[in-house]
Amino acid sequence: MTSSRGVARTNNVVCYYASWAHYRQGPAKYSLDDIPVDKCTHLVYAFATLDARDFVAKQHDRWLDEDLKNYRKFVQLKEKNPKLKILLALGGWNDSRSTKYSQLVSDPDKRSKFVSEAVKLVLEYGFDGLDLDWEYPGYEWNPNDKQGFTAWLVDLRKAFDPHGLLLTAAVSAGKSTIDRGYDIPKVAKLLDMINLMSYDFHGSWENRVAHHAPLYADPGQNPELCVDFAVNYWIKKGAPPHKLIMGVPAYGRTWTLAGSDTSPGAAAAGAGREGRHVRERGSLPFFECCLAEKEGWTKRRTQAGPYLTKGNQWVGYDDVQSVVQKAQYATDMGLGGVMMWDITTDDFGDVCGEGKNPLLTAMVRTLHGDPPSVQSVSQHKGRPSSGAKPSPSSFRDPRQGGVSFGSQGSGSPGAAPAGGNAALEGSVRTTTPGSVGDGETTTRVASSGPTTELPYPWLAWPVFSRSPEDIRNFNAISTTKAPLRSFQTPSPLTSRAPAFPSFTSFTSPPSFPSSPALSPSLSLSPSITWFGNCRDEGFAPDPASCSSFYRCTEEFAYKFSCPGGLLWNHDQSSCDWPRSVQCVLPLTQPDLRPFLPPEII
Repeated sequence: MTSSRGVARTNNVVCYYASWAHYRQGPAKYSLDDIPVDKCTHLVYAFATLDARDFVAKQHDRWLDEDLKNYRKFVQLKEKNPKLKILLALGGWNDSRSTKYSQLVSDPDKRSKFVSEAVKLVLEYGFDGLDLDWEYPGYEWNPNDKQGFTAWLVDLRKAFDPHGLLLTAAVSAGKSTIDRGYDIPKVAKLLDMINLMSYDFHGSWENRVAHHAPLYADPGQNPELCVDFAVNYWIKKGAPPHKLIMGVPAYGRTWTLAGSDTSPGAAAAGAGREGRHVRERGSLPFFECCLAEKEGWTKRRTQAGPYLTKGNQWVGYDDVQSVVQKAQYATDMGLGGVMMWDITTDDFGDVCGEGKNPLLTAMVRTLHGDPPSVQSVSQHKGRPSSGAKPSPSSFRDPRQGGVSFGSQGSGSPGAAPAGGNAALEGSVRTTTPGSVGDGETTTRVASSGPTTELPYPWLAWPVFSRSPEDIRNFNAISTTKAPLRSFQTPSPLTSRAPAFPSFTSFTSPPSFPSSPALSPSLSLSPSITWFGNCRDEGFAPDPASCSSFYRCTEEFAYKFSCPGGLLWNHDQSSCDWPRSVQCVLPLTQPDLRPFLPPEII
């Protein structure tokens, strides 16, 4: 049965589109023509942003969204699939890194203005609704966010219903953030769909490797940091299963290993190297993961999922086999469906020879009872460490069985033939028992010839993507607004600074010549002023270049370059055509070193 807003079904496939993929080059470049409209029930355009001055939703990249008519062309995809629902997403990890959302939801007048303008925006462009991606209510420990988020939904629901508009939200999968941010019984009634970001449970902000989106946690891992726990916790707290959409990532998380151990839990020295096509340290799109497998990386699998290793590089990701398992899990649990973050990193161009969009295709087939034939995903004795998936009746009354919801540890986006992915032409595949641990399998692919890693340089677009829900307490990171730091000799870090997956790449700072110490009042006041402004506004021009800029968090300033030929337009908070930019560099440049993240100093 389908409601008037088109969501009361159990095989929804929500496809997020990362609009900045437009700027990628080579095989990574993604156009609207690449979107598989026949496989998605809902398409979500990521992202619009919240104006920090007027507290209304606005286009993030006016050149792409408006001048190139990307909004309108995106909505016109419904002409290819009239049943398709198309939404606009607001927020994302980057846009959420300020107090503006807390300010919005706590003020009835601001909420009223936002709601009125939001209705105008979605109706003007023909969107079917709005997806809220505030990551996350209560993240900064604001005790009023939970109530404010609910009030925001109430106001939006009242305004949306007369127009038949959808209201959805992307929500945290981390226990502590769930508890701080969501009044789940009320939120569930107000939302049409709850898009659970059940990924990024682990990442290079930690000093040990682990699969970032495990269906079940590996032995020795925190059992709360897995998809199974997150799904059951939302249900236990009051979310109807049919409204819960389980997130599946089309990318892997990467590390650089600290030693020779490659097993899950091995020590890591930091983020993995950037990929060949989508150049982001600590992350690798699925199509680069399958290319790595094809080029001879060693593949192993545990109950958490597959991972690849080569030298000191380690990547955990989802493949066809693991997404089939996840889609079947969603079906068995009676969930509303699955969502993918994001479709631009599936193998949309068939570079690995498994057919276009193999992950999305496998999930759709599984939801419709026709899963591709893959190797048995369960090769372990006994039950998964976090508990076997419960029967549909068990989430009506947890006492009947299923996952235990007690606190357990410090927890806090082409079918293949049997035997795994299709055999690669000109290569030999051998599968042997893994030496990494009980229950693992190892797959090595011997390439038919040498491979040459040809770089595809492109200037990364530093917009928004899914993120670790709150770094899950693995690092001692302040969640309150920090005062501007005094300038003393930095003490050694006791924990690794988190990687920010919303940022596509870091630009190394220039080398600074040694010089005598200057009086802070003379040399550091411009630096303090610069960082204070950057932190308050979120962005700041690069005082040394018109073609780059900084994005500031409470602690650090991260440097980015504009796509080729564009300059930073600070008034628009985006990269713009040179003719629209007046750039004047200061004669005396502030010393930004105290604000740079430790990993690039």
